[in-house]
Formats: sequence, C-alpha cells, structure tokens
Amino acid sequence: MIASFGFLEERLGHAISAITGAKKAPEEQAEEALDKWELTLAKALYDPLGKLIVDFENAVRAHQNVRILMIDELIDELKKVAAYRNPLCHGSWRAPDSRGQSEVFYVDRKLRRFETAIDVALLTELQSHIAHLACHVFNSVITLGCEPLDGKTSEET
Repeated sequence: MIASFGFLEERLGHAISAITGAKKAPEEQAEEALDKWELTLAKALYDPLGKLIVDFENAVRAHQNVRILMIDELIDELKKVAAYRNPLCHGSWRAPDSRGQSEVFYVDRKLRRFETAIDVALLTELQSHIAHLACHVFNSVITLGCEPLDGKTSEET
C-alpha cells in the first residue's frame, strides 16, 4: 500500500518532467529555460505528493493541448488519495477493533486530526485507485503529445 504512493509520486515526477521539458523556448532564452527545467527535474525527485500534484496541474494547464484532458477530475481524485498518504505512512496505528478497523492517530500541520477508520478493504480499494491514477497520470503525458522521459510505453506501466 505504501509503495503505491511512492509509485504515484514517481509517475507525477516523470509527468512533470516530460510535460515541462516539451515546452519550447526561443533560442536566446534556451540556456535559461534549460536551467529552470533542471531545477524542475530535481524538485520532482524530492517534493512531497501534495506539491507534486500542484506542479503536475500547473504543467498540464500550461500545455497547449490541455483542452483534450479532463484535468479537473484527475486533480480532484489525486487530492483525495493524497489525503491518506501522510496518515497511512506516518500515523500511529492502533490495534484493530472487533470489525477489523484501526484508528490511525495523525494530526496535520493545520492541527486537523485524521478521523477515518482503516481496514483491509479500504486499503485494498485505495491501493487499486492509486494504481489507476498513476496510469492516468502517465497517459496524460502521452495524450498531450509529450515523450515519456523514462522510456516506457503505456503498455509497460
């Protein structure tokens, strides 16, 4: 389950890199654009999921073919699963109750407590949804007409 978040983050990083790397720059601004893109590449390696989603959305919205994607729905779904990442990865899990549900103690930076009881069924559903979203992110690169930077085709992902 936790590895699924890592895979989604990797897909977002690749998508950001491919989409922003496809942006054309005037020859006199090429070196500056390349320096900026290198910074984008580096940040895509270490930024947390929430920031990657914002950067992905910005990259897609800035692309000339954005109208062919249903970006609002994809971003909404990415944000929904992102709400589970830190609680599941960093929360303190309590023992399951008689229904097999565990409370996860996690408080975010805005002092909001995570309130969702977690069981195997939810984890299975969430993992499947994250994998599906990772494929959507990858396919958005192809749909926009950008070349994936990792050399994989959509059949290999």
